[in-house]
Amino acid sequence: MRGSLLAFCLVLPGVGLAAGDPVAIARYAYLMPGSSHAQRHPLQVTLTQVRFPQEIATVGEAVNHLLTRSGYRLDERRSHWANAILMPQPLPEIHRDLGPIHLSEALAVLAGSAWRLKVNPLYRTVIIYPAEEWEAQLERQAPPLEIEDAQSLATGDPGPDAATVDLSLPTSLHDPAEIFVEDMTLQEALDLIVPVGWKLRPEVPPALLQTHISLISSTTWWDALTELTRKLGNQTQDELVLHVFEDQKLVVLEQL
Repeated sequence: MRGSLLAFCLVLPGVGLAAGDPVAIARYAYLMPGSSHAQRHPLQVTLTQVRFPQEIATVGEAVNHLLTRSGYRLDERRSHWANAILMPQPLPEIHRDLGPIHLSEALAVLAGSAWRLKVNPLYRTVIIYPAEEWEAQLERQAPPLEIEDAQSLATGDPGPDAATVDLSLPTSLHDPAEIFVEDMTLQEALDLIVPVGWKLRPEVPPALLQTHISLISSTTWWDALTELTRKLGNQTQDELVLHVFEDQKLVVLEQL
């Protein structure tokens, strides 16, 4: 009788179980209910092996191949430097086979040390932007900027059929943008919100830059900055003023 009762429990797993109890899936196999870390954070999924097909020839094609089934996409508007410089570059043969590796790390490997990645979980986008030591060099060339195709850029000798990419940077903070901030320090939030090509000058105590900011979601840089200033002032009880000099492409956050 006891054996029959045990068999009945295994055929109908989960009946009468409390939340968090293991669920029987076979005679001697059990699983804990709930989602995995990778299901909650899709870019942290472990890829056992990545082998790019031979028809994938550029870094950009490889990045899009990795993102195809991830639920995320590249934010091309905020990744314009990468679109012009990085994406047309040939895929290194050493990168054609990767793994085991997290998806986010695979993207970082393809991008290389000159580039950084940010993730916008609200819109499920990935931003690829220049590392700080290279950003200043690029800013001296813009805006606007025409960059020749990757081969011409590397050799400095544009061919007659070279393609050009218009990289006009935003002229106003009222231009549309997809911005999402959640549980970041003030410094991290400002770095994310202030667009590429603009300068940031936070005239506040260094300790204030480490203050954590709650949720901010906006469709323009201006709205995000004003909301950030308001929330930070309410949170710290400080009087803060935001100055924007669009002719200089400069954003100043000042503490009164």
